Amino acid sequence: MKIGTGVSAKAERQGGKTRLAFRTWMGVYPVLTVIAVVLDPFLNDLPIPIRTMVMSILMVPIMVFWIMPVIFRIGTKS
Repeated sequence: MKIGTGVSAKAERQGGKTRLAFRTWMGVYPVLTVIAVVLDPFLNDLPIPIRTMVMSILMVPIMVFWIMPVIFRIGTKS
């Protein structure tokens, strides 16, 4: 660990916050797009806050349990 930065050596090797943000976006964008396209016919008449709530309820577990582990496994191989 570097003194004063609070960043571990492992986090630095993985690219830090910039790489984490990019990896997260690489998972969020396609998942959110698919969810929006699939659910649009069902959620079209609902108010936007309800639509986003439904999409986030579906997206977060998909990201946490399936997409992010795959992204990090791929990222640690490179």
